[in-house]
Formats: sequence, structure tokens, C-alpha cells
Amino acid sequence: MNNINVKISGDYINSFIYSGLLFLVKSGGEIILFDWKRLVRKKVNNIEHFEFINNCSKRIAEDFEDIVFHLDEKEILDCVLDKSSLDFWPSDFIIYSNILYFSGQNGVEAIGLDFDAKKFIEDNRKFIYSSRAYKLASAKNRGVAISAGINGVVLKSIDKYLNDITAPKFLEKNSVDIEWGASTLVVNSEFTSSVDFFEKMPIVNTRKMTKKQKDDFNALKISRSSETEMPGYSWSIGDRLFNINESNVKRSVISKEEGDEEFNIKKIDIKTEKYSFENFDSARSGSFGCVVDLYDKIVLMNDIGIKELGRNLTKWKVFPRAKNYVNHLHMIENDCLNIKIFARRDMISRKFGISPSNIDA
Repeated sequence: MNNINVKISGDYINSFIYSGLLFLVKSGGEIILFDWKRLVRKKVNNIEHFEFINNCSKRIAEDFEDIVFHLDEKEILDCVLDKSSLDFWPSDFIIYSNILYFSGQNGVEAIGLDFDAKKFIEDNRKFIYSSRAYKLASAKNRGVAISAGINGVVLKSIDKYLNDITAPKFLEKNSVDIEWGASTLVVNSEFTSSVDFFEKMPIVNTRKMTKKQKDDFNALKISRSSETEMPGYSWSIGDRLFNINESNVKRSVISKEEGDEEFNIKKIDIKTEKYSFENFDSARSGSFGCVVDLYDKIVLMNDIGIKELGRNLTKWKVFPRAKNYVNHLHMIENDCLNIKIFARRDMISRKFGISPSNIDA
């Protein structure tokens, strides 16, 4: 499949890549910030490979076997930029607008990031939600969505000082998984999923607004215009909405028009005798296709077929809104983070993925 794999040894439980920075969370709660490019240079001498690892739009020759680069934990100590720590086990971890968000038993803790200095802002951290939280999602120019189980969904738009810009919005939906795109919020419960459409954000100069106009504009960020429900599990990437059951995937194109619920639906049959999709945990798409978590293993569905990628993982993650890293898959295996980078031949899945040029980031 022509993959480049960067394997980093260590007792990690979560990870995130963000604008040239790699964040790793260890089992004891330590958060380590790395210089990603410096780390990669430790092993990758081929300039073409190095540039492609850091920007998936770069061209790369495809006539190579899978490549694996191994990095020991001690080898990358000089790539560490900063460290912090958590007092709880994070169930999810995202970064949005230079703020780190961690969900867990006690709620959601936010930590500010000084991107220029490449440092955590320790005096700018607090819990922005104080009840049990599961999955997290963010949407450009809108805010953060919190999946809180039976307590519903919480939408928050906060400033760089971690204060609410507008009053949080609470949705009474039992949520086990969540994803927020440019114009849609996808919420999954145990047997059904819902798609919430959001008001289109106008392009305005907020500096010239009155306080009332600015308050109305900020409230619009988390204001829904309509919603629809569907059976099964759903997720989105760019302007595509996917819905999966045991026998097929339905792919829809989300209308660009505000409030338009008419989908252009195309059904894609899953043809496999090896894997059952009757029971699975979650699914997400990168440029290379769709990753489905079957609890004991994860599989990749793309235009070529279905392929097993890993078993008994602690965590896995794709980055569908990162234009440079949309071809990356993070898999935390036994005492190792494996960053799998899909090369150009399998980079764009027309059925299950997205082209980097169509990312709504």
C-alpha cells in the first residue's frame, strides 16, 4: 500500500498533530510537546519523503515498499519543546485555535498554547465543563462541541482566555460520539444519528459592530437552523456525509445552501465475507478512505477494498481537517505510537475520503 510509518516507542495513550507540532499524552498524564519536523529529521534522510511527511500535497515517487522508521523515546528528548500534565485519564483530546481540550470523568479541561513560543500557558487553563464528558469536536469559526452522554451535547464558543463569548447551547441528545463540520453537527447515540444544520456565518468586520451586533454575531456561531435524524451511525468529512449499517454505506453530499436538507445520496455496498459491520464502535475518514473501529481491530475501506490496519489499539485518530496531515493515521499500539502516512497512490479515496483541496478546516 506504499506507507511511510514513523514509530515512536513509549507508554502513550493519546496524540495529536497540529501545525508542525506533535503532542503526546503518556499514561501518567504527562503532556509532551515535540517539534515534529526535528523529530522526523532524526531518521528520514530522503528529502522527498521528509517533505511529503510534512505536507501531503507534495509529490512523491510511489515505487517503494512500505517504510518503517523507529524512534526510541530517548532519541527524541532534544525534540521536546515543553511539558505539562493532567490529573485525569483523557477520553478524548483535540486542539482548536491554539487551545488544547481534554475530556474525561471530571469534565473538559482547556489549556492555552502560545504557538509562537511553542509553550503551554499554564496560567491560562481551566475546566470549561464540569460533568462527565466523552468525545470532543470543533468547527472552524464556531467553537467546541462536547459529547456528554445522557447529559446531551454542549456547544461552547470561547475566547483565547477560555471565557465564553456567548452563552453555551445545550442539546438534549444522548450522545456517544460527535463530529462538527463547517455547517453540520453529527451526533451519534446508541442506535440512531442526527445531523444538525447551522446558520451560515456572514463575512463581516466585527471591529465596526456595536456590542449588540457582536453579541448577535457570536450567538449565530452555535445557532442551529434545522436537524434531521437517520438510523445507524453517521460521520462527515468536508461536504460529504456518511451513514453506515451492516451491509452498506450511504454517501451524501451536504448542500451548501442554508437549511437545505435535500441530500444527493449514493449507496455504496460493503462487499466482504471476512469482516462483520453489524457491531462497531466508530468510523472516521481521511484522504485515504474510511477507518472503522470493530472493537478488537480497525479496518480501512477505500476504493481498492477493505484491509485490516491494526488490532487491540489503545487509541487511533485521523485528521480530516488538517490539509498537511489528512493522509496521516495515528495508532497507539503496545508501547508505541505508529504514525502511518499513506503515499500518493492510495492517498485520495473517491468513495470514502476527501481531497485536501476540499477540506473545510
